[in-house]
Amino acid sequence: MGIAALATAGYAYLIGPVMRSLFSGSTQTRVITDPSDLIFRVSETLNLPLNIQDSFVIGLAIIVLAGIKGASHFGNTAISGRAGQRVLHKLRVELYHGLLSLNPLHYKKGAPGDLVARFTVDLEAVHQALIQGIVKLLRDSMQIIALAALAISLDPMLALLGFAVFPPVAVLIIRIGRRVRRHRADVHATFGNVSAVVEETRSGLAVIKGFGAETFMGTRFAQHSAHLSVATVRAILLKAVSSPFNEMLGALALALTLWYAHHRIHTGSLTPESFISFFSALFLLYQPIKGIGQAQHAIQEGLAALDRLSVLRSGQRAPGIDPEIATVIARGPSLICLTGVETGYDHQESVIKNVDLSIPTCSRIALIGPSGAGKSTLIHLLQGFLPARQGTITVDGHRIDGMPWVCRRLFAPVPQEPYLFDDTIRMNVRCGHPNASDLEIERACQIAGVTQFTRGLAAGLESQVGPGGKMLSLGQRQRVCLARALVSPAPILLLDEVTACLDGETEHALIARLASHLEGRTVIMVTHRLSTAKWADRIVLVEHGTAQEVGTPDQHQRVQRLFGAQAFG
Repeated sequence: MGIAALATAGYAYLIGPVMRSLFSGSTQTRVITDPSDLIFRVSETLNLPLNIQDSFVIGLAIIVLAGIKGASHFGNTAISGRAGQRVLHKLRVELYHGLLSLNPLHYKKGAPGDLVARFTVDLEAVHQALIQGIVKLLRDSMQIIALAALAISLDPMLALLGFAVFPPVAVLIIRIGRRVRRHRADVHATFGNVSAVVEETRSGLAVIKGFGAETFMGTRFAQHSAHLSVATVRAILLKAVSSPFNEMLGALALALTLWYAHHRIHTGSLTPESFISFFSALFLLYQPIKGIGQAQHAIQEGLAALDRLSVLRSGQRAPGIDPEIATVIARGPSLICLTGVETGYDHQESVIKNVDLSIPTCSRIALIGPSGAGKSTLIHLLQGFLPARQGTITVDGHRIDGMPWVCRRLFAPVPQEPYLFDDTIRMNVRCGHPNASDLEIERACQIAGVTQFTRGLAAGLESQVGPGGKMLSLGQRQRVCLARALVSPAPILLLDEVTACLDGETEHALIARLASHLEGRTVIMVTHRLSTAKWADRIVLVEHGTAQEVGTPDQHQRVQRLFGAQAFG
């Protein structure tokens, strides 16, 4: 950047000698006779004929400057481009780790399209802030320094007059830049809303067409799009308003220097050649000054994007686990106790209250109860997604409430809404234990009943499942999620309605396989089916925010009456 700036100043300096050489009528005498002049010294060194001395040296200087400026521009672009991409790569990775640290219950409240906008539109704004902002700001600043130094060296008084407009231009740039940042923040947020509507439409297209709601949804999208257009136009107009002010101030400065120089030339205190070089430097100076304004706008837009990304950037990775607790997890806990536990969502009333529950190792506990009673809330509490507002959760006497990263080492969940990544069945199962061997994965798939349907697929476990697992049926997705939990090293399985999408025969076969292969693992399952609940050795009724043990498989009549009375299945 510095070399390119000096080359630009060299161009401005050469314009004066070029004009003097072109319009001088003499071919037998020196055009430039100042012994301190660089062109004079080069001409004397080369000892060229008088009539070509100045034109040859000036032309040679122009060629050399062009080569230097071109090479420096390439170097500047290559180095700044690679540096900018390194910054963006680190920022993307940081944002992704921030995304991984989010609580999934909190994420569900946000619009997925807005999250996508943060990784696309906001990151692109940061990229533009780097390339069109910081890099351009540095480059233009160096050009201003080089050209200003040339102008001052040619005539300090003229330079002082020409630089008089700099302070008001700087104030204008700063004030407009602050307002641009606020408006761009609104644009980015509105773009996230538009993206969210598009994602909702893609996911709910069957619902929209099923109810003939195309016109309604089209009107809804048009309103969001119009809001985005208005916000964008406001930001564009705000950026555009600075350009005419800068143009007028620059024109005023050039006019003042022209009038003052005219007087100086007539009095003989300023040569026309020096003024042409000075005027060229001043004229070239205003382009990087305008560029600084544009760079300032790009930087402010980037800062507005970074403000939106701050939520993801503030995400923290899980701290280390206490060695004693890590030992308990590794060998498998003997007893997990919930004592007087109460929890709920955000600032709402607690969903479960005063829950006392003991979970000994290798036990099978079925959580039953009507919809909305708090069964899934209890599962979220055990996974660490919800904090305990009151009470304690202990593992072999060690408190783990307030340590969600510990909970996630203890429990392997199978959610009620199965989710698969757009990859192969094997990769989705391996997600539960990245270091699992192929044999362990195949064994988990066999127990979960995955191999029953993969035998009919050409690629078997290497079959692609599509976005969200859409290429598989709901029951098949549920079994893949179960295999993922089975391959996990976590000692406790959390099964949330794992048989809800299975027919009776498939459910019976699955329960039989689980019963024969899970002797050494603890299982906590939420179910509405009596046939699944019978597999448990303890049944806990969750109702009205409380949990109480109500029976065992030996008390079939009581359990059946309970299921019949509550109409769970």
